[in-house]
Amino acid sequence: MNLELENYLKVFFKTENLINENILIACSGGADSMALLHIIINLQILPKEKIICLHFNHNWSKDSDKAENIVEKFCENNQINFQSEKADQIGQTSEALARSKRYKFFFAAARFNKFSKIFTAHHQDDQVETFFMRLLRGSGGLGIQGINERKYFQELELIRPLLNINKKELIDYCKAHQINYYQDASNLDKKIKRNLIRLELIPLIEKVQPNYKNQISNFVNIMQAQQEFVRDSLHLLITNNTANLQNCNYFNSQSICLQRELLKYLLLNLQIPISFELIEKLRNIINIKSKTKVSLNKIFSFQSDGKGFGFIQAPEIEAENNLELEKIEKTLICKLPTDLEENKIYELENWKIKVKKITKNLDELQNNFDFLNKNEIYVDLSDFENTDLIWRKRLPGDIFRPLNCKYQVKLKKYLIDKKFTNKNTWLLAINETNEILWIPKLEISEKIKVKTSSTHCFQIQDINF
Repeated sequence: MNLELENYLKVFFKTENLINENILIACSGGADSMALLHIIINLQILPKEKIICLHFNHNWSKDSDKAENIVEKFCENNQINFQSEKADQIGQTSEALARSKRYKFFFAAARFNKFSKIFTAHHQDDQVETFFMRLLRGSGGLGIQGINERKYFQELELIRPLLNINKKELIDYCKAHQINYYQDASNLDKKIKRNLIRLELIPLIEKVQPNYKNQISNFVNIMQAQQEFVRDSLHLLITNNTANLQNCNYFNSQSICLQRELLKYLLLNLQIPISFELIEKLRNIINIKSKTKVSLNKIFSFQSDGKGFGFIQAPEIEAENNLELEKIEKTLICKLPTDLEENKIYELENWKIKVKKITKNLDELQNNFDFLNKNEIYVDLSDFENTDLIWRKRLPGDIFRPLNCKYQVKLKKYLIDKKFTNKNTWLLAINETNEILWIPKLEISEKIKVKTSSTHCFQIQDINF
């Protein structure tokens, strides 16, 4: 199986056009990631200078350093660039928080090293566990489709080449090649839901269906293809039939699947929490052409008159938003280049944003800039010298081109994907357009990133009025 596993990875690199890429490899020190690291090095597909191994030490216990030492020693023996970071907090944290800290480090390392691809060692067992976790949580088709082999997350592409390989094969590989790896005692803690599924539920399923891993992997692959078809169909529906989208007869002529997806799309655009029960309730109202009004939250209601349907914003909220935006437009326009030739401070409710005219070349920024500090960013505004920029809040139809992204996306969808919950955040936009250039404390647009040297620096200071 060792040779088969190596050949499998070799074919993966070739078919996925990754032969000449610079890659990061996330390595926890466990058998799966140590096997992945060893195989990639052993195949000699990439020069060693194109590989960087990343390790995040969660600092959960005294043994956490053992895992880091294993990975560091392996990299040292194989002349691989090793970079690590250690969490400040000592002790176990939630799985979600641990993942957030780990990926924050990965993003920073990718930016610092100018790498855009990271390999992780998620395998078939992980896919199965994720499937059951999402199924029991009540996820729809999008969630049940499981872990994707390749996926963009912010400006970083995550690549998981081992999703068709099971855990035992990776452990056997490590034993065959005498690779030292770390066995995490926390994987036996049944208080963690994923561990409980692995240790209690899955052994029962294996008794009923010994081939369950392959069966579930096949099902996940089918769901991924179906979800891709559904996404494409929804996109065509939205782009080609905008005028009829909220017509009851037109809605009812669509398949049940597209009806649900369209309602989900509309609700998420308004940042209204979705559930199967809510979507079915609204779908039934439209299907029977009932004249009904349903309150969804303090801001929005759903209304149908039997001919058409829509989402209605509370009048007092709408009036308040309009008043607020009028005030912003009168007071917070900054004209380039005059307003930004010298240092200037903008007071935006609980923030002060200081804009400094400063020139730093790209190499200097990369060597000294703290990429995790979202309160200070450097930008290149040279393309906007005769453009009015404006500080304002979100408007319907806003668009944004994320850093290192080749295309624009709807701002609302981008913020939902990022789980960015501050609906009233201030934005830097091009005046009288729907184009956003900066989401403070989150991301800058590709259009103002530093290519050769910066023109300005934005600094955010949290204040209380």
